[in-house]
Amino acid sequence: MAAAAAVLLCAINPLYVINPAHAVTGDSESSILHASPPATGPVAAQKTPDPPDRPKRERPDFGEADKLSRAWARKEISVDNYIRLSVERLSRPESLPKHLRSDGDLGETTGLAMAYALSLAPQASTQTRAWLKDVLVAREHSRPERSTSAAVNWPECGSVQYKFLAYWFDCLHTIATTPPIKFYYNIDGVSGRSVCSGSVCGWEPLDGVPAVDADGNKIPDAVDEMIASSTTAATQYRNWGFEVTGPDISIYAGVSTNNNPGITFPTGDVINGGPVILLPPDPADGNGSIWYTYLPRHELFHAFQYHYMSVLHFLDAVDAINWWMEATAEWAVHQVYVKTGATAPGADAYARNVGTFLSKPQLAIDATDGLGGSRQYGAFLLPAYLTELTDEQFVLDTWKAMPDKLPLSAIAQVMAGRGRNLPNDLLGFAIANYRLGADSDGLGDFLGANAGYADPDASLVWSNLLPGLRPARAAQRSLAWGGSVSWQPPSENEQISHGGSSYFDFLPPATGQGQLKIHVDTSTGVPHPEFRYLLVVWNDFIGRKPLRWARVDATGDDQAKDLMVSIKGGEVATLIVARTDFMVEADGDPIPYPVTWQASLTNGTVTPPAGPNLALNSMWTRHGDRAGYELMCGNWSGGDGTQSVVLPSGKRAWFFSDTYLGDSQYRPTFDRSMLRNSIVVQDGPDPASATLNTVTGGNTCKERDTSLPIEQRYAWTPVRGNTTGPDTGGDYYWSATGKVVGNNLIWFYLKGGGLAFKNTSMATIPISRLETSNTVNVVPQDLPAFSYYGSDNPLVWGDAVVDDPDGYTYIYGWGVVDANFNKKPFLARVPRTNLTDFNAWRFYAGAGKWSTDGGATGQTKAVPLNTRYTDAMYSVVTLNGRHWIVSLDPKTHEVVAYPSTTRYGFTTARVKLYTLPDKIQQAPDFKIVYDLHLHEGLSSDSSAVVISYNVNSTGVTLGCRAENDYEPSIYRARFVNIPKASFDPSAATTTVAPISASVVPDTAAYRSDRREMRGAKYTPFPDKFAADGIPPNQTAASIMRLNALQVDKSYYNSWSYQSDTDKANNHVGCPYIAAPTDLAAHVRDGAWGWVDLTWSHVGLDVGYKVHEYNVTENARRHWPWDWTFGPPRLIAPLDDYPADRGDLFEWYLVPSNIWLQPEKTQSNSVRGKMPQ
Repeated sequence: MAAAAAVLLCAINPLYVINPAHAVTGDSESSILHASPPATGPVAAQKTPDPPDRPKRERPDFGEADKLSRAWARKEISVDNYIRLSVERLSRPESLPKHLRSDGDLGETTGLAMAYALSLAPQASTQTRAWLKDVLVAREHSRPERSTSAAVNWPECGSVQYKFLAYWFDCLHTIATTPPIKFYYNIDGVSGRSVCSGSVCGWEPLDGVPAVDADGNKIPDAVDEMIASSTTAATQYRNWGFEVTGPDISIYAGVSTNNNPGITFPTGDVINGGPVILLPPDPADGNGSIWYTYLPRHELFHAFQYHYMSVLHFLDAVDAINWWMEATAEWAVHQVYVKTGATAPGADAYARNVGTFLSKPQLAIDATDGLGGSRQYGAFLLPAYLTELTDEQFVLDTWKAMPDKLPLSAIAQVMAGRGRNLPNDLLGFAIANYRLGADSDGLGDFLGANAGYADPDASLVWSNLLPGLRPARAAQRSLAWGGSVSWQPPSENEQISHGGSSYFDFLPPATGQGQLKIHVDTSTGVPHPEFRYLLVVWNDFIGRKPLRWARVDATGDDQAKDLMVSIKGGEVATLIVARTDFMVEADGDPIPYPVTWQASLTNGTVTPPAGPNLALNSMWTRHGDRAGYELMCGNWSGGDGTQSVVLPSGKRAWFFSDTYLGDSQYRPTFDRSMLRNSIVVQDGPDPASATLNTVTGGNTCKERDTSLPIEQRYAWTPVRGNTTGPDTGGDYYWSATGKVVGNNLIWFYLKGGGLAFKNTSMATIPISRLETSNTVNVVPQDLPAFSYYGSDNPLVWGDAVVDDPDGYTYIYGWGVVDANFNKKPFLARVPRTNLTDFNAWRFYAGAGKWSTDGGATGQTKAVPLNTRYTDAMYSVVTLNGRHWIVSLDPKTHEVVAYPSTTRYGFTTARVKLYTLPDKIQQAPDFKIVYDLHLHEGLSSDSSAVVISYNVNSTGVTLGCRAENDYEPSIYRARFVNIPKASFDPSAATTTVAPISASVVPDTAAYRSDRREMRGAKYTPFPDKFAADGIPPNQTAASIMRLNALQVDKSYYNSWSYQSDTDKANNHVGCPYIAAPTDLAAHVRDGAWGWVDLTWSHVGLDVGYKVHEYNVTENARRHWPWDWTFGPPRLIAPLDDYPADRGDLFEWYLVPSNIWLQPEKTQSNSVRGKMPQ
C-alpha cells in the first residue's frame, strides 16, 4: 500500500438531514438530500485521527447478494421500477426478472434496502406513489365463513381478514403501548383464505403459530409470548428516551419469503405510517420457542433506530450503519432482559455471535463479515463496554448524533462529550475482552478505563461461548529461562485494522523467576498508525487475575517500544495490542498494519517495579462500596489525609481528614454525614480478610430522624472543640501524623477555621478506647501559631514524627515560604519523653544549629530545610543508610525522595520514585493529588515500602454539587508499592526536568481560599439550610428521578471559576447556568387555582425560584416561590390571594445552584388567567 493512498476522512459537512420517515414533502422533488463531498488530506503524525466518515456514494451498495440494488446503482432500472421491485421482492420474489432475483435467503439488510427505496418515493411517478399507499397499508377484506368453534376459541380472528403486500392475516391484536403496536398473525389449522381458479374456489391454509392456548385466554400461547415481549421492549425503549416515528408500529407475523429472518423498515410519509416489522409465520420454526421472546425485542429496536437515520446512512456506508444497528439492537435486547427478567426465555440469544466477533479481534472494530453476516451481532460488546464506562444514555446519544455522522464518528463525539479519551478506552476494551470477567480495580485505575465488565454474563455466558474461555490469540509461546522468540504476522489476515486488537500469550517454566522483556515495532512508514500496548502478568489463563503490568503507547514517529515485567514460574503473561487510530483508505476500506515483536526471558531475582498495591486499594474499595443505609450510616466510605500507625496489639489505626460516612448513593441527599476527621481501626494484617471499624465522635445514623432539628441529625467528628456535642465553634481539625506514647496515641492535627489555617494542635487519644469502641471524643491541645512568611500562614507540624537513636523525637512540618504559597519542610526536635511539652521543643535554625529557646519563642527561629518546594504533606523514612523526605512534587506530581545523612541536611538533590497514572485536571474527573504518606510496616514484601496519596476532584455539576457526591471512587487514597532499592542516594540529582505550568489558577480568589487549595469545592453541609429552608425532594429516589430528566450531565472544573469577574458575580467555584427557555403553565379549573408549571430540567442539581406577578393588578405576588429541584412544580396562587380570582398572572424561573446562588438570567415568561 502506498503511503499516499492512506487518507483520513474527516467529518463530512452537515447534510440537510431528514428522517426517512419524513422523506416526502407532498409531491415535491426538492427534498432530495445533498451533501458537499468530504474533505480529505494526509494524516498528521502524532495526532489521533478522528473516526472515518466514508466517502459519499451517489447510490448505495447493499452487498453482492442484492442484485436489484446493484442494478439501480448501475442506473439500469428506473426509480419507479426500483421502488416497485423492492416491494415485490418482499411479497412476490418470483415476479422479479430472473437476473434481479437474490439467491438464497433474504439478507439482514433487506430492511435497510427497503427503507432506502421508500425514501426515493418523492422522485417516483404519481402512479407509483399511489401504488405504495395501497400496498403498504393492511387492507381489510371480508373473511369467508368459518366454523363456529374457531370463532369462539379465537375471537381475535374475526370476520375480517387483512392483506399486507401479498400476505394475508387472519388475526389482529392491538398492544396499548406508546405508540400502539398492531400485531397481525395466523394460527395453524385455523387461519386460511379462499382461493379461486375460475369458478372453482378452495380453501388455502395459512401458516401460523401453533393453535395452543394453555392459559385459556383465547390467544395462542406463542402470540401471548410475542405480545408480552413486544410490550416489555417497547416500554423499556421509550423509558430510555428512544423515540419512534409514526402513529403506530405494525408487526406482521406471517412473512415466509426466502426464509425471512425478521425485517424492519420505516414507511413514514409514504403512507403517513410507522415502522413495519415482518416476522416469520412461526418464529420458533428452526430456532425454538425462545425466538418468541427474543426476535420481537430485536426487531422493535430497529423500529426505534430508524427514527434517527438519514439518507447519509444508505449512500455512504451501509455496512457501517448495519454494524451499529445490529450491535446496539443486541445490546438493547440484553438490557431489556436484565431489567425485566434475566432468566426469561431467550435471555442468552443476544450473545450467540460473540464468538464470531472475538475469533478475529484484529479486524476493524466496525468490520462485518458481509451484510447479513454474524460478526456485527457479536459487536454488542462495544456498546456494552462503553455504556458501563459512561452511562445508560450512551447508546441513545450515539443515535441522536448520527443524522450527519456514521457510527464511529458519533461514538467518538459522544465519548468526547463525556470527557472520555476514546483511544485509551479502546485499549481498555481490548483488555476487557481478553479477561471477560469483572473489572480489576488496580489495573482499571492504572488504565483510566475499565479492565473488565460489570455484567455477570461476561464470565457466565460470553466466555463459555469461546474456545478456551477467551478470545482468539494471534500466538502463544513457551519460553525457557534465558530463551527468546520473535514473531511477525504470517499474512495480512493477522495484521491489525483500526480499533482492532491482538493477543499474544507467554508461558515461562513452572519454577523460577525472572523478567520478561518484549520489544514491539510497527515501523511501516508514513502515515503512522497508533498502537497501545499492555504487557500483563496473570495468576493463570483461567482466572486472569492481573498481578503486574507495563504499558507503552506508540502514537508518533517512534513506533519501536520496550515493555518489561517480572514473572514467576506458574504465572503467565499476555501482550495486548490495541490499534486506536481510525485511518482508512480513500475508499473507506481498512488499512491493516503489522506488529512485530521479540521476546526474551531472563532468570534471577527481579525487584518488582513501583506500582499499585492492589490488595490495599481493593480493601478500601470493598469497604467503601458497601450498600444500605443501616449498614453504612456509621461507616467510612471515602476520605483524604490518609495516615496510619501500628498499635501495640498489632492492629493498625488509620487516620483521615474530611470523611464521608454512609452509602455513597446517598451523598447527593441528606442521608449521610461528613466529618472533618475520622479514624478506622484495621483488625488483621491481610487486606483481603481484615475487618475495619469506623471511629467517630458519635451521634451516627440519625440522618433520617425527622424528630430532630436538621443540624442535630449528623455524626460528630472525634477530634473537635468539645466532648459533649457537635463542634459548634466553626473550627476543624485535619489529620497529620503522630506516634504511640505509652497507652496513648499522640496525634497532630492542622486546625482551621473559615478560610484560614490557625495553628497546629496535638490530640492525646487513649489506645484502649480506639480498640474497644466506635466513638472517641477528644479536644486537642493548641500549639502557638507562627508564620515564617506573612502573618496568616502558620507553620504546621506533624508531617512526620520519628524517633532517633540519639534520644530525640524529630517532628517535621511545613510552612509557606513566599508570596506564591510555595512550601518547604521545617524541623523541630524534643527529648522522647517530652513530646507534648511544646516548651521542650527546639527548632532547626539553619547551619546545623538548633534554637536555644523552646515554645513560642524558639519557633520564631525556625528556618526551612533546603529541599525544593514540596507538597504540604510528606513523610520521612530511613533506608539504605540515608534519611529520606518522600513527597509529591507540587508541579510535576511525581513521587520524589530527598536523601540526607543527617536529620536536617537535605538539599535539592533527589530521586524520582514513581509517576502517578492519574490524569491531573482533565475532564471528566478534574483530579487533583496531594497528601503523600509512607506507611511503615505495611508492605507484605520486605523489599518494598507502601505509600499512599490522596485523590480528589475539583469537578462540580452544573448545580455546583461536588463530583465526589456522584463518583465515590475518586475520593479515596491510592496505595503504591515502592521498591526499597529505588532509594539510591547515588542516583540523586539536582537536574530539574522542564516543568509545565502549574494547573493551579494564579488568582487572588484562588489564593485566598485555603479550602480550595486543599481540594474540591465542598457540598454544603445540611446545617446551611437550617436558616435558608430545606430544599424539597431530597430523597435518593427523587434525586435519581431528576437525574434522569436532566439535559446537562457534565462535570465542570470549579477551578475555572476563580476570576475577579466570577467573584463579582458570586460564582467563585461554580459554573454559570442558562435558564430554561420552555417554561409552560397550565391553569386548572377549581377553587384553589392550581397551576402546573413544566420546563426542561437544564442540569444536574440545578434548582429554580418561581417568580409570580399579578399582571391585572400590576403587583408582585409570591416572590419567589420555594426553591425546587427540577420540574414539574404545582403552585396555588389563590391559596394566599383569594381576591385574585379572574386575574391574569405571569410566571418565570430563575435557576440557582445548591449554594442558593441565583443566576442573573431568567426563563421565558408565561401567563395564565385564574379561574373565577
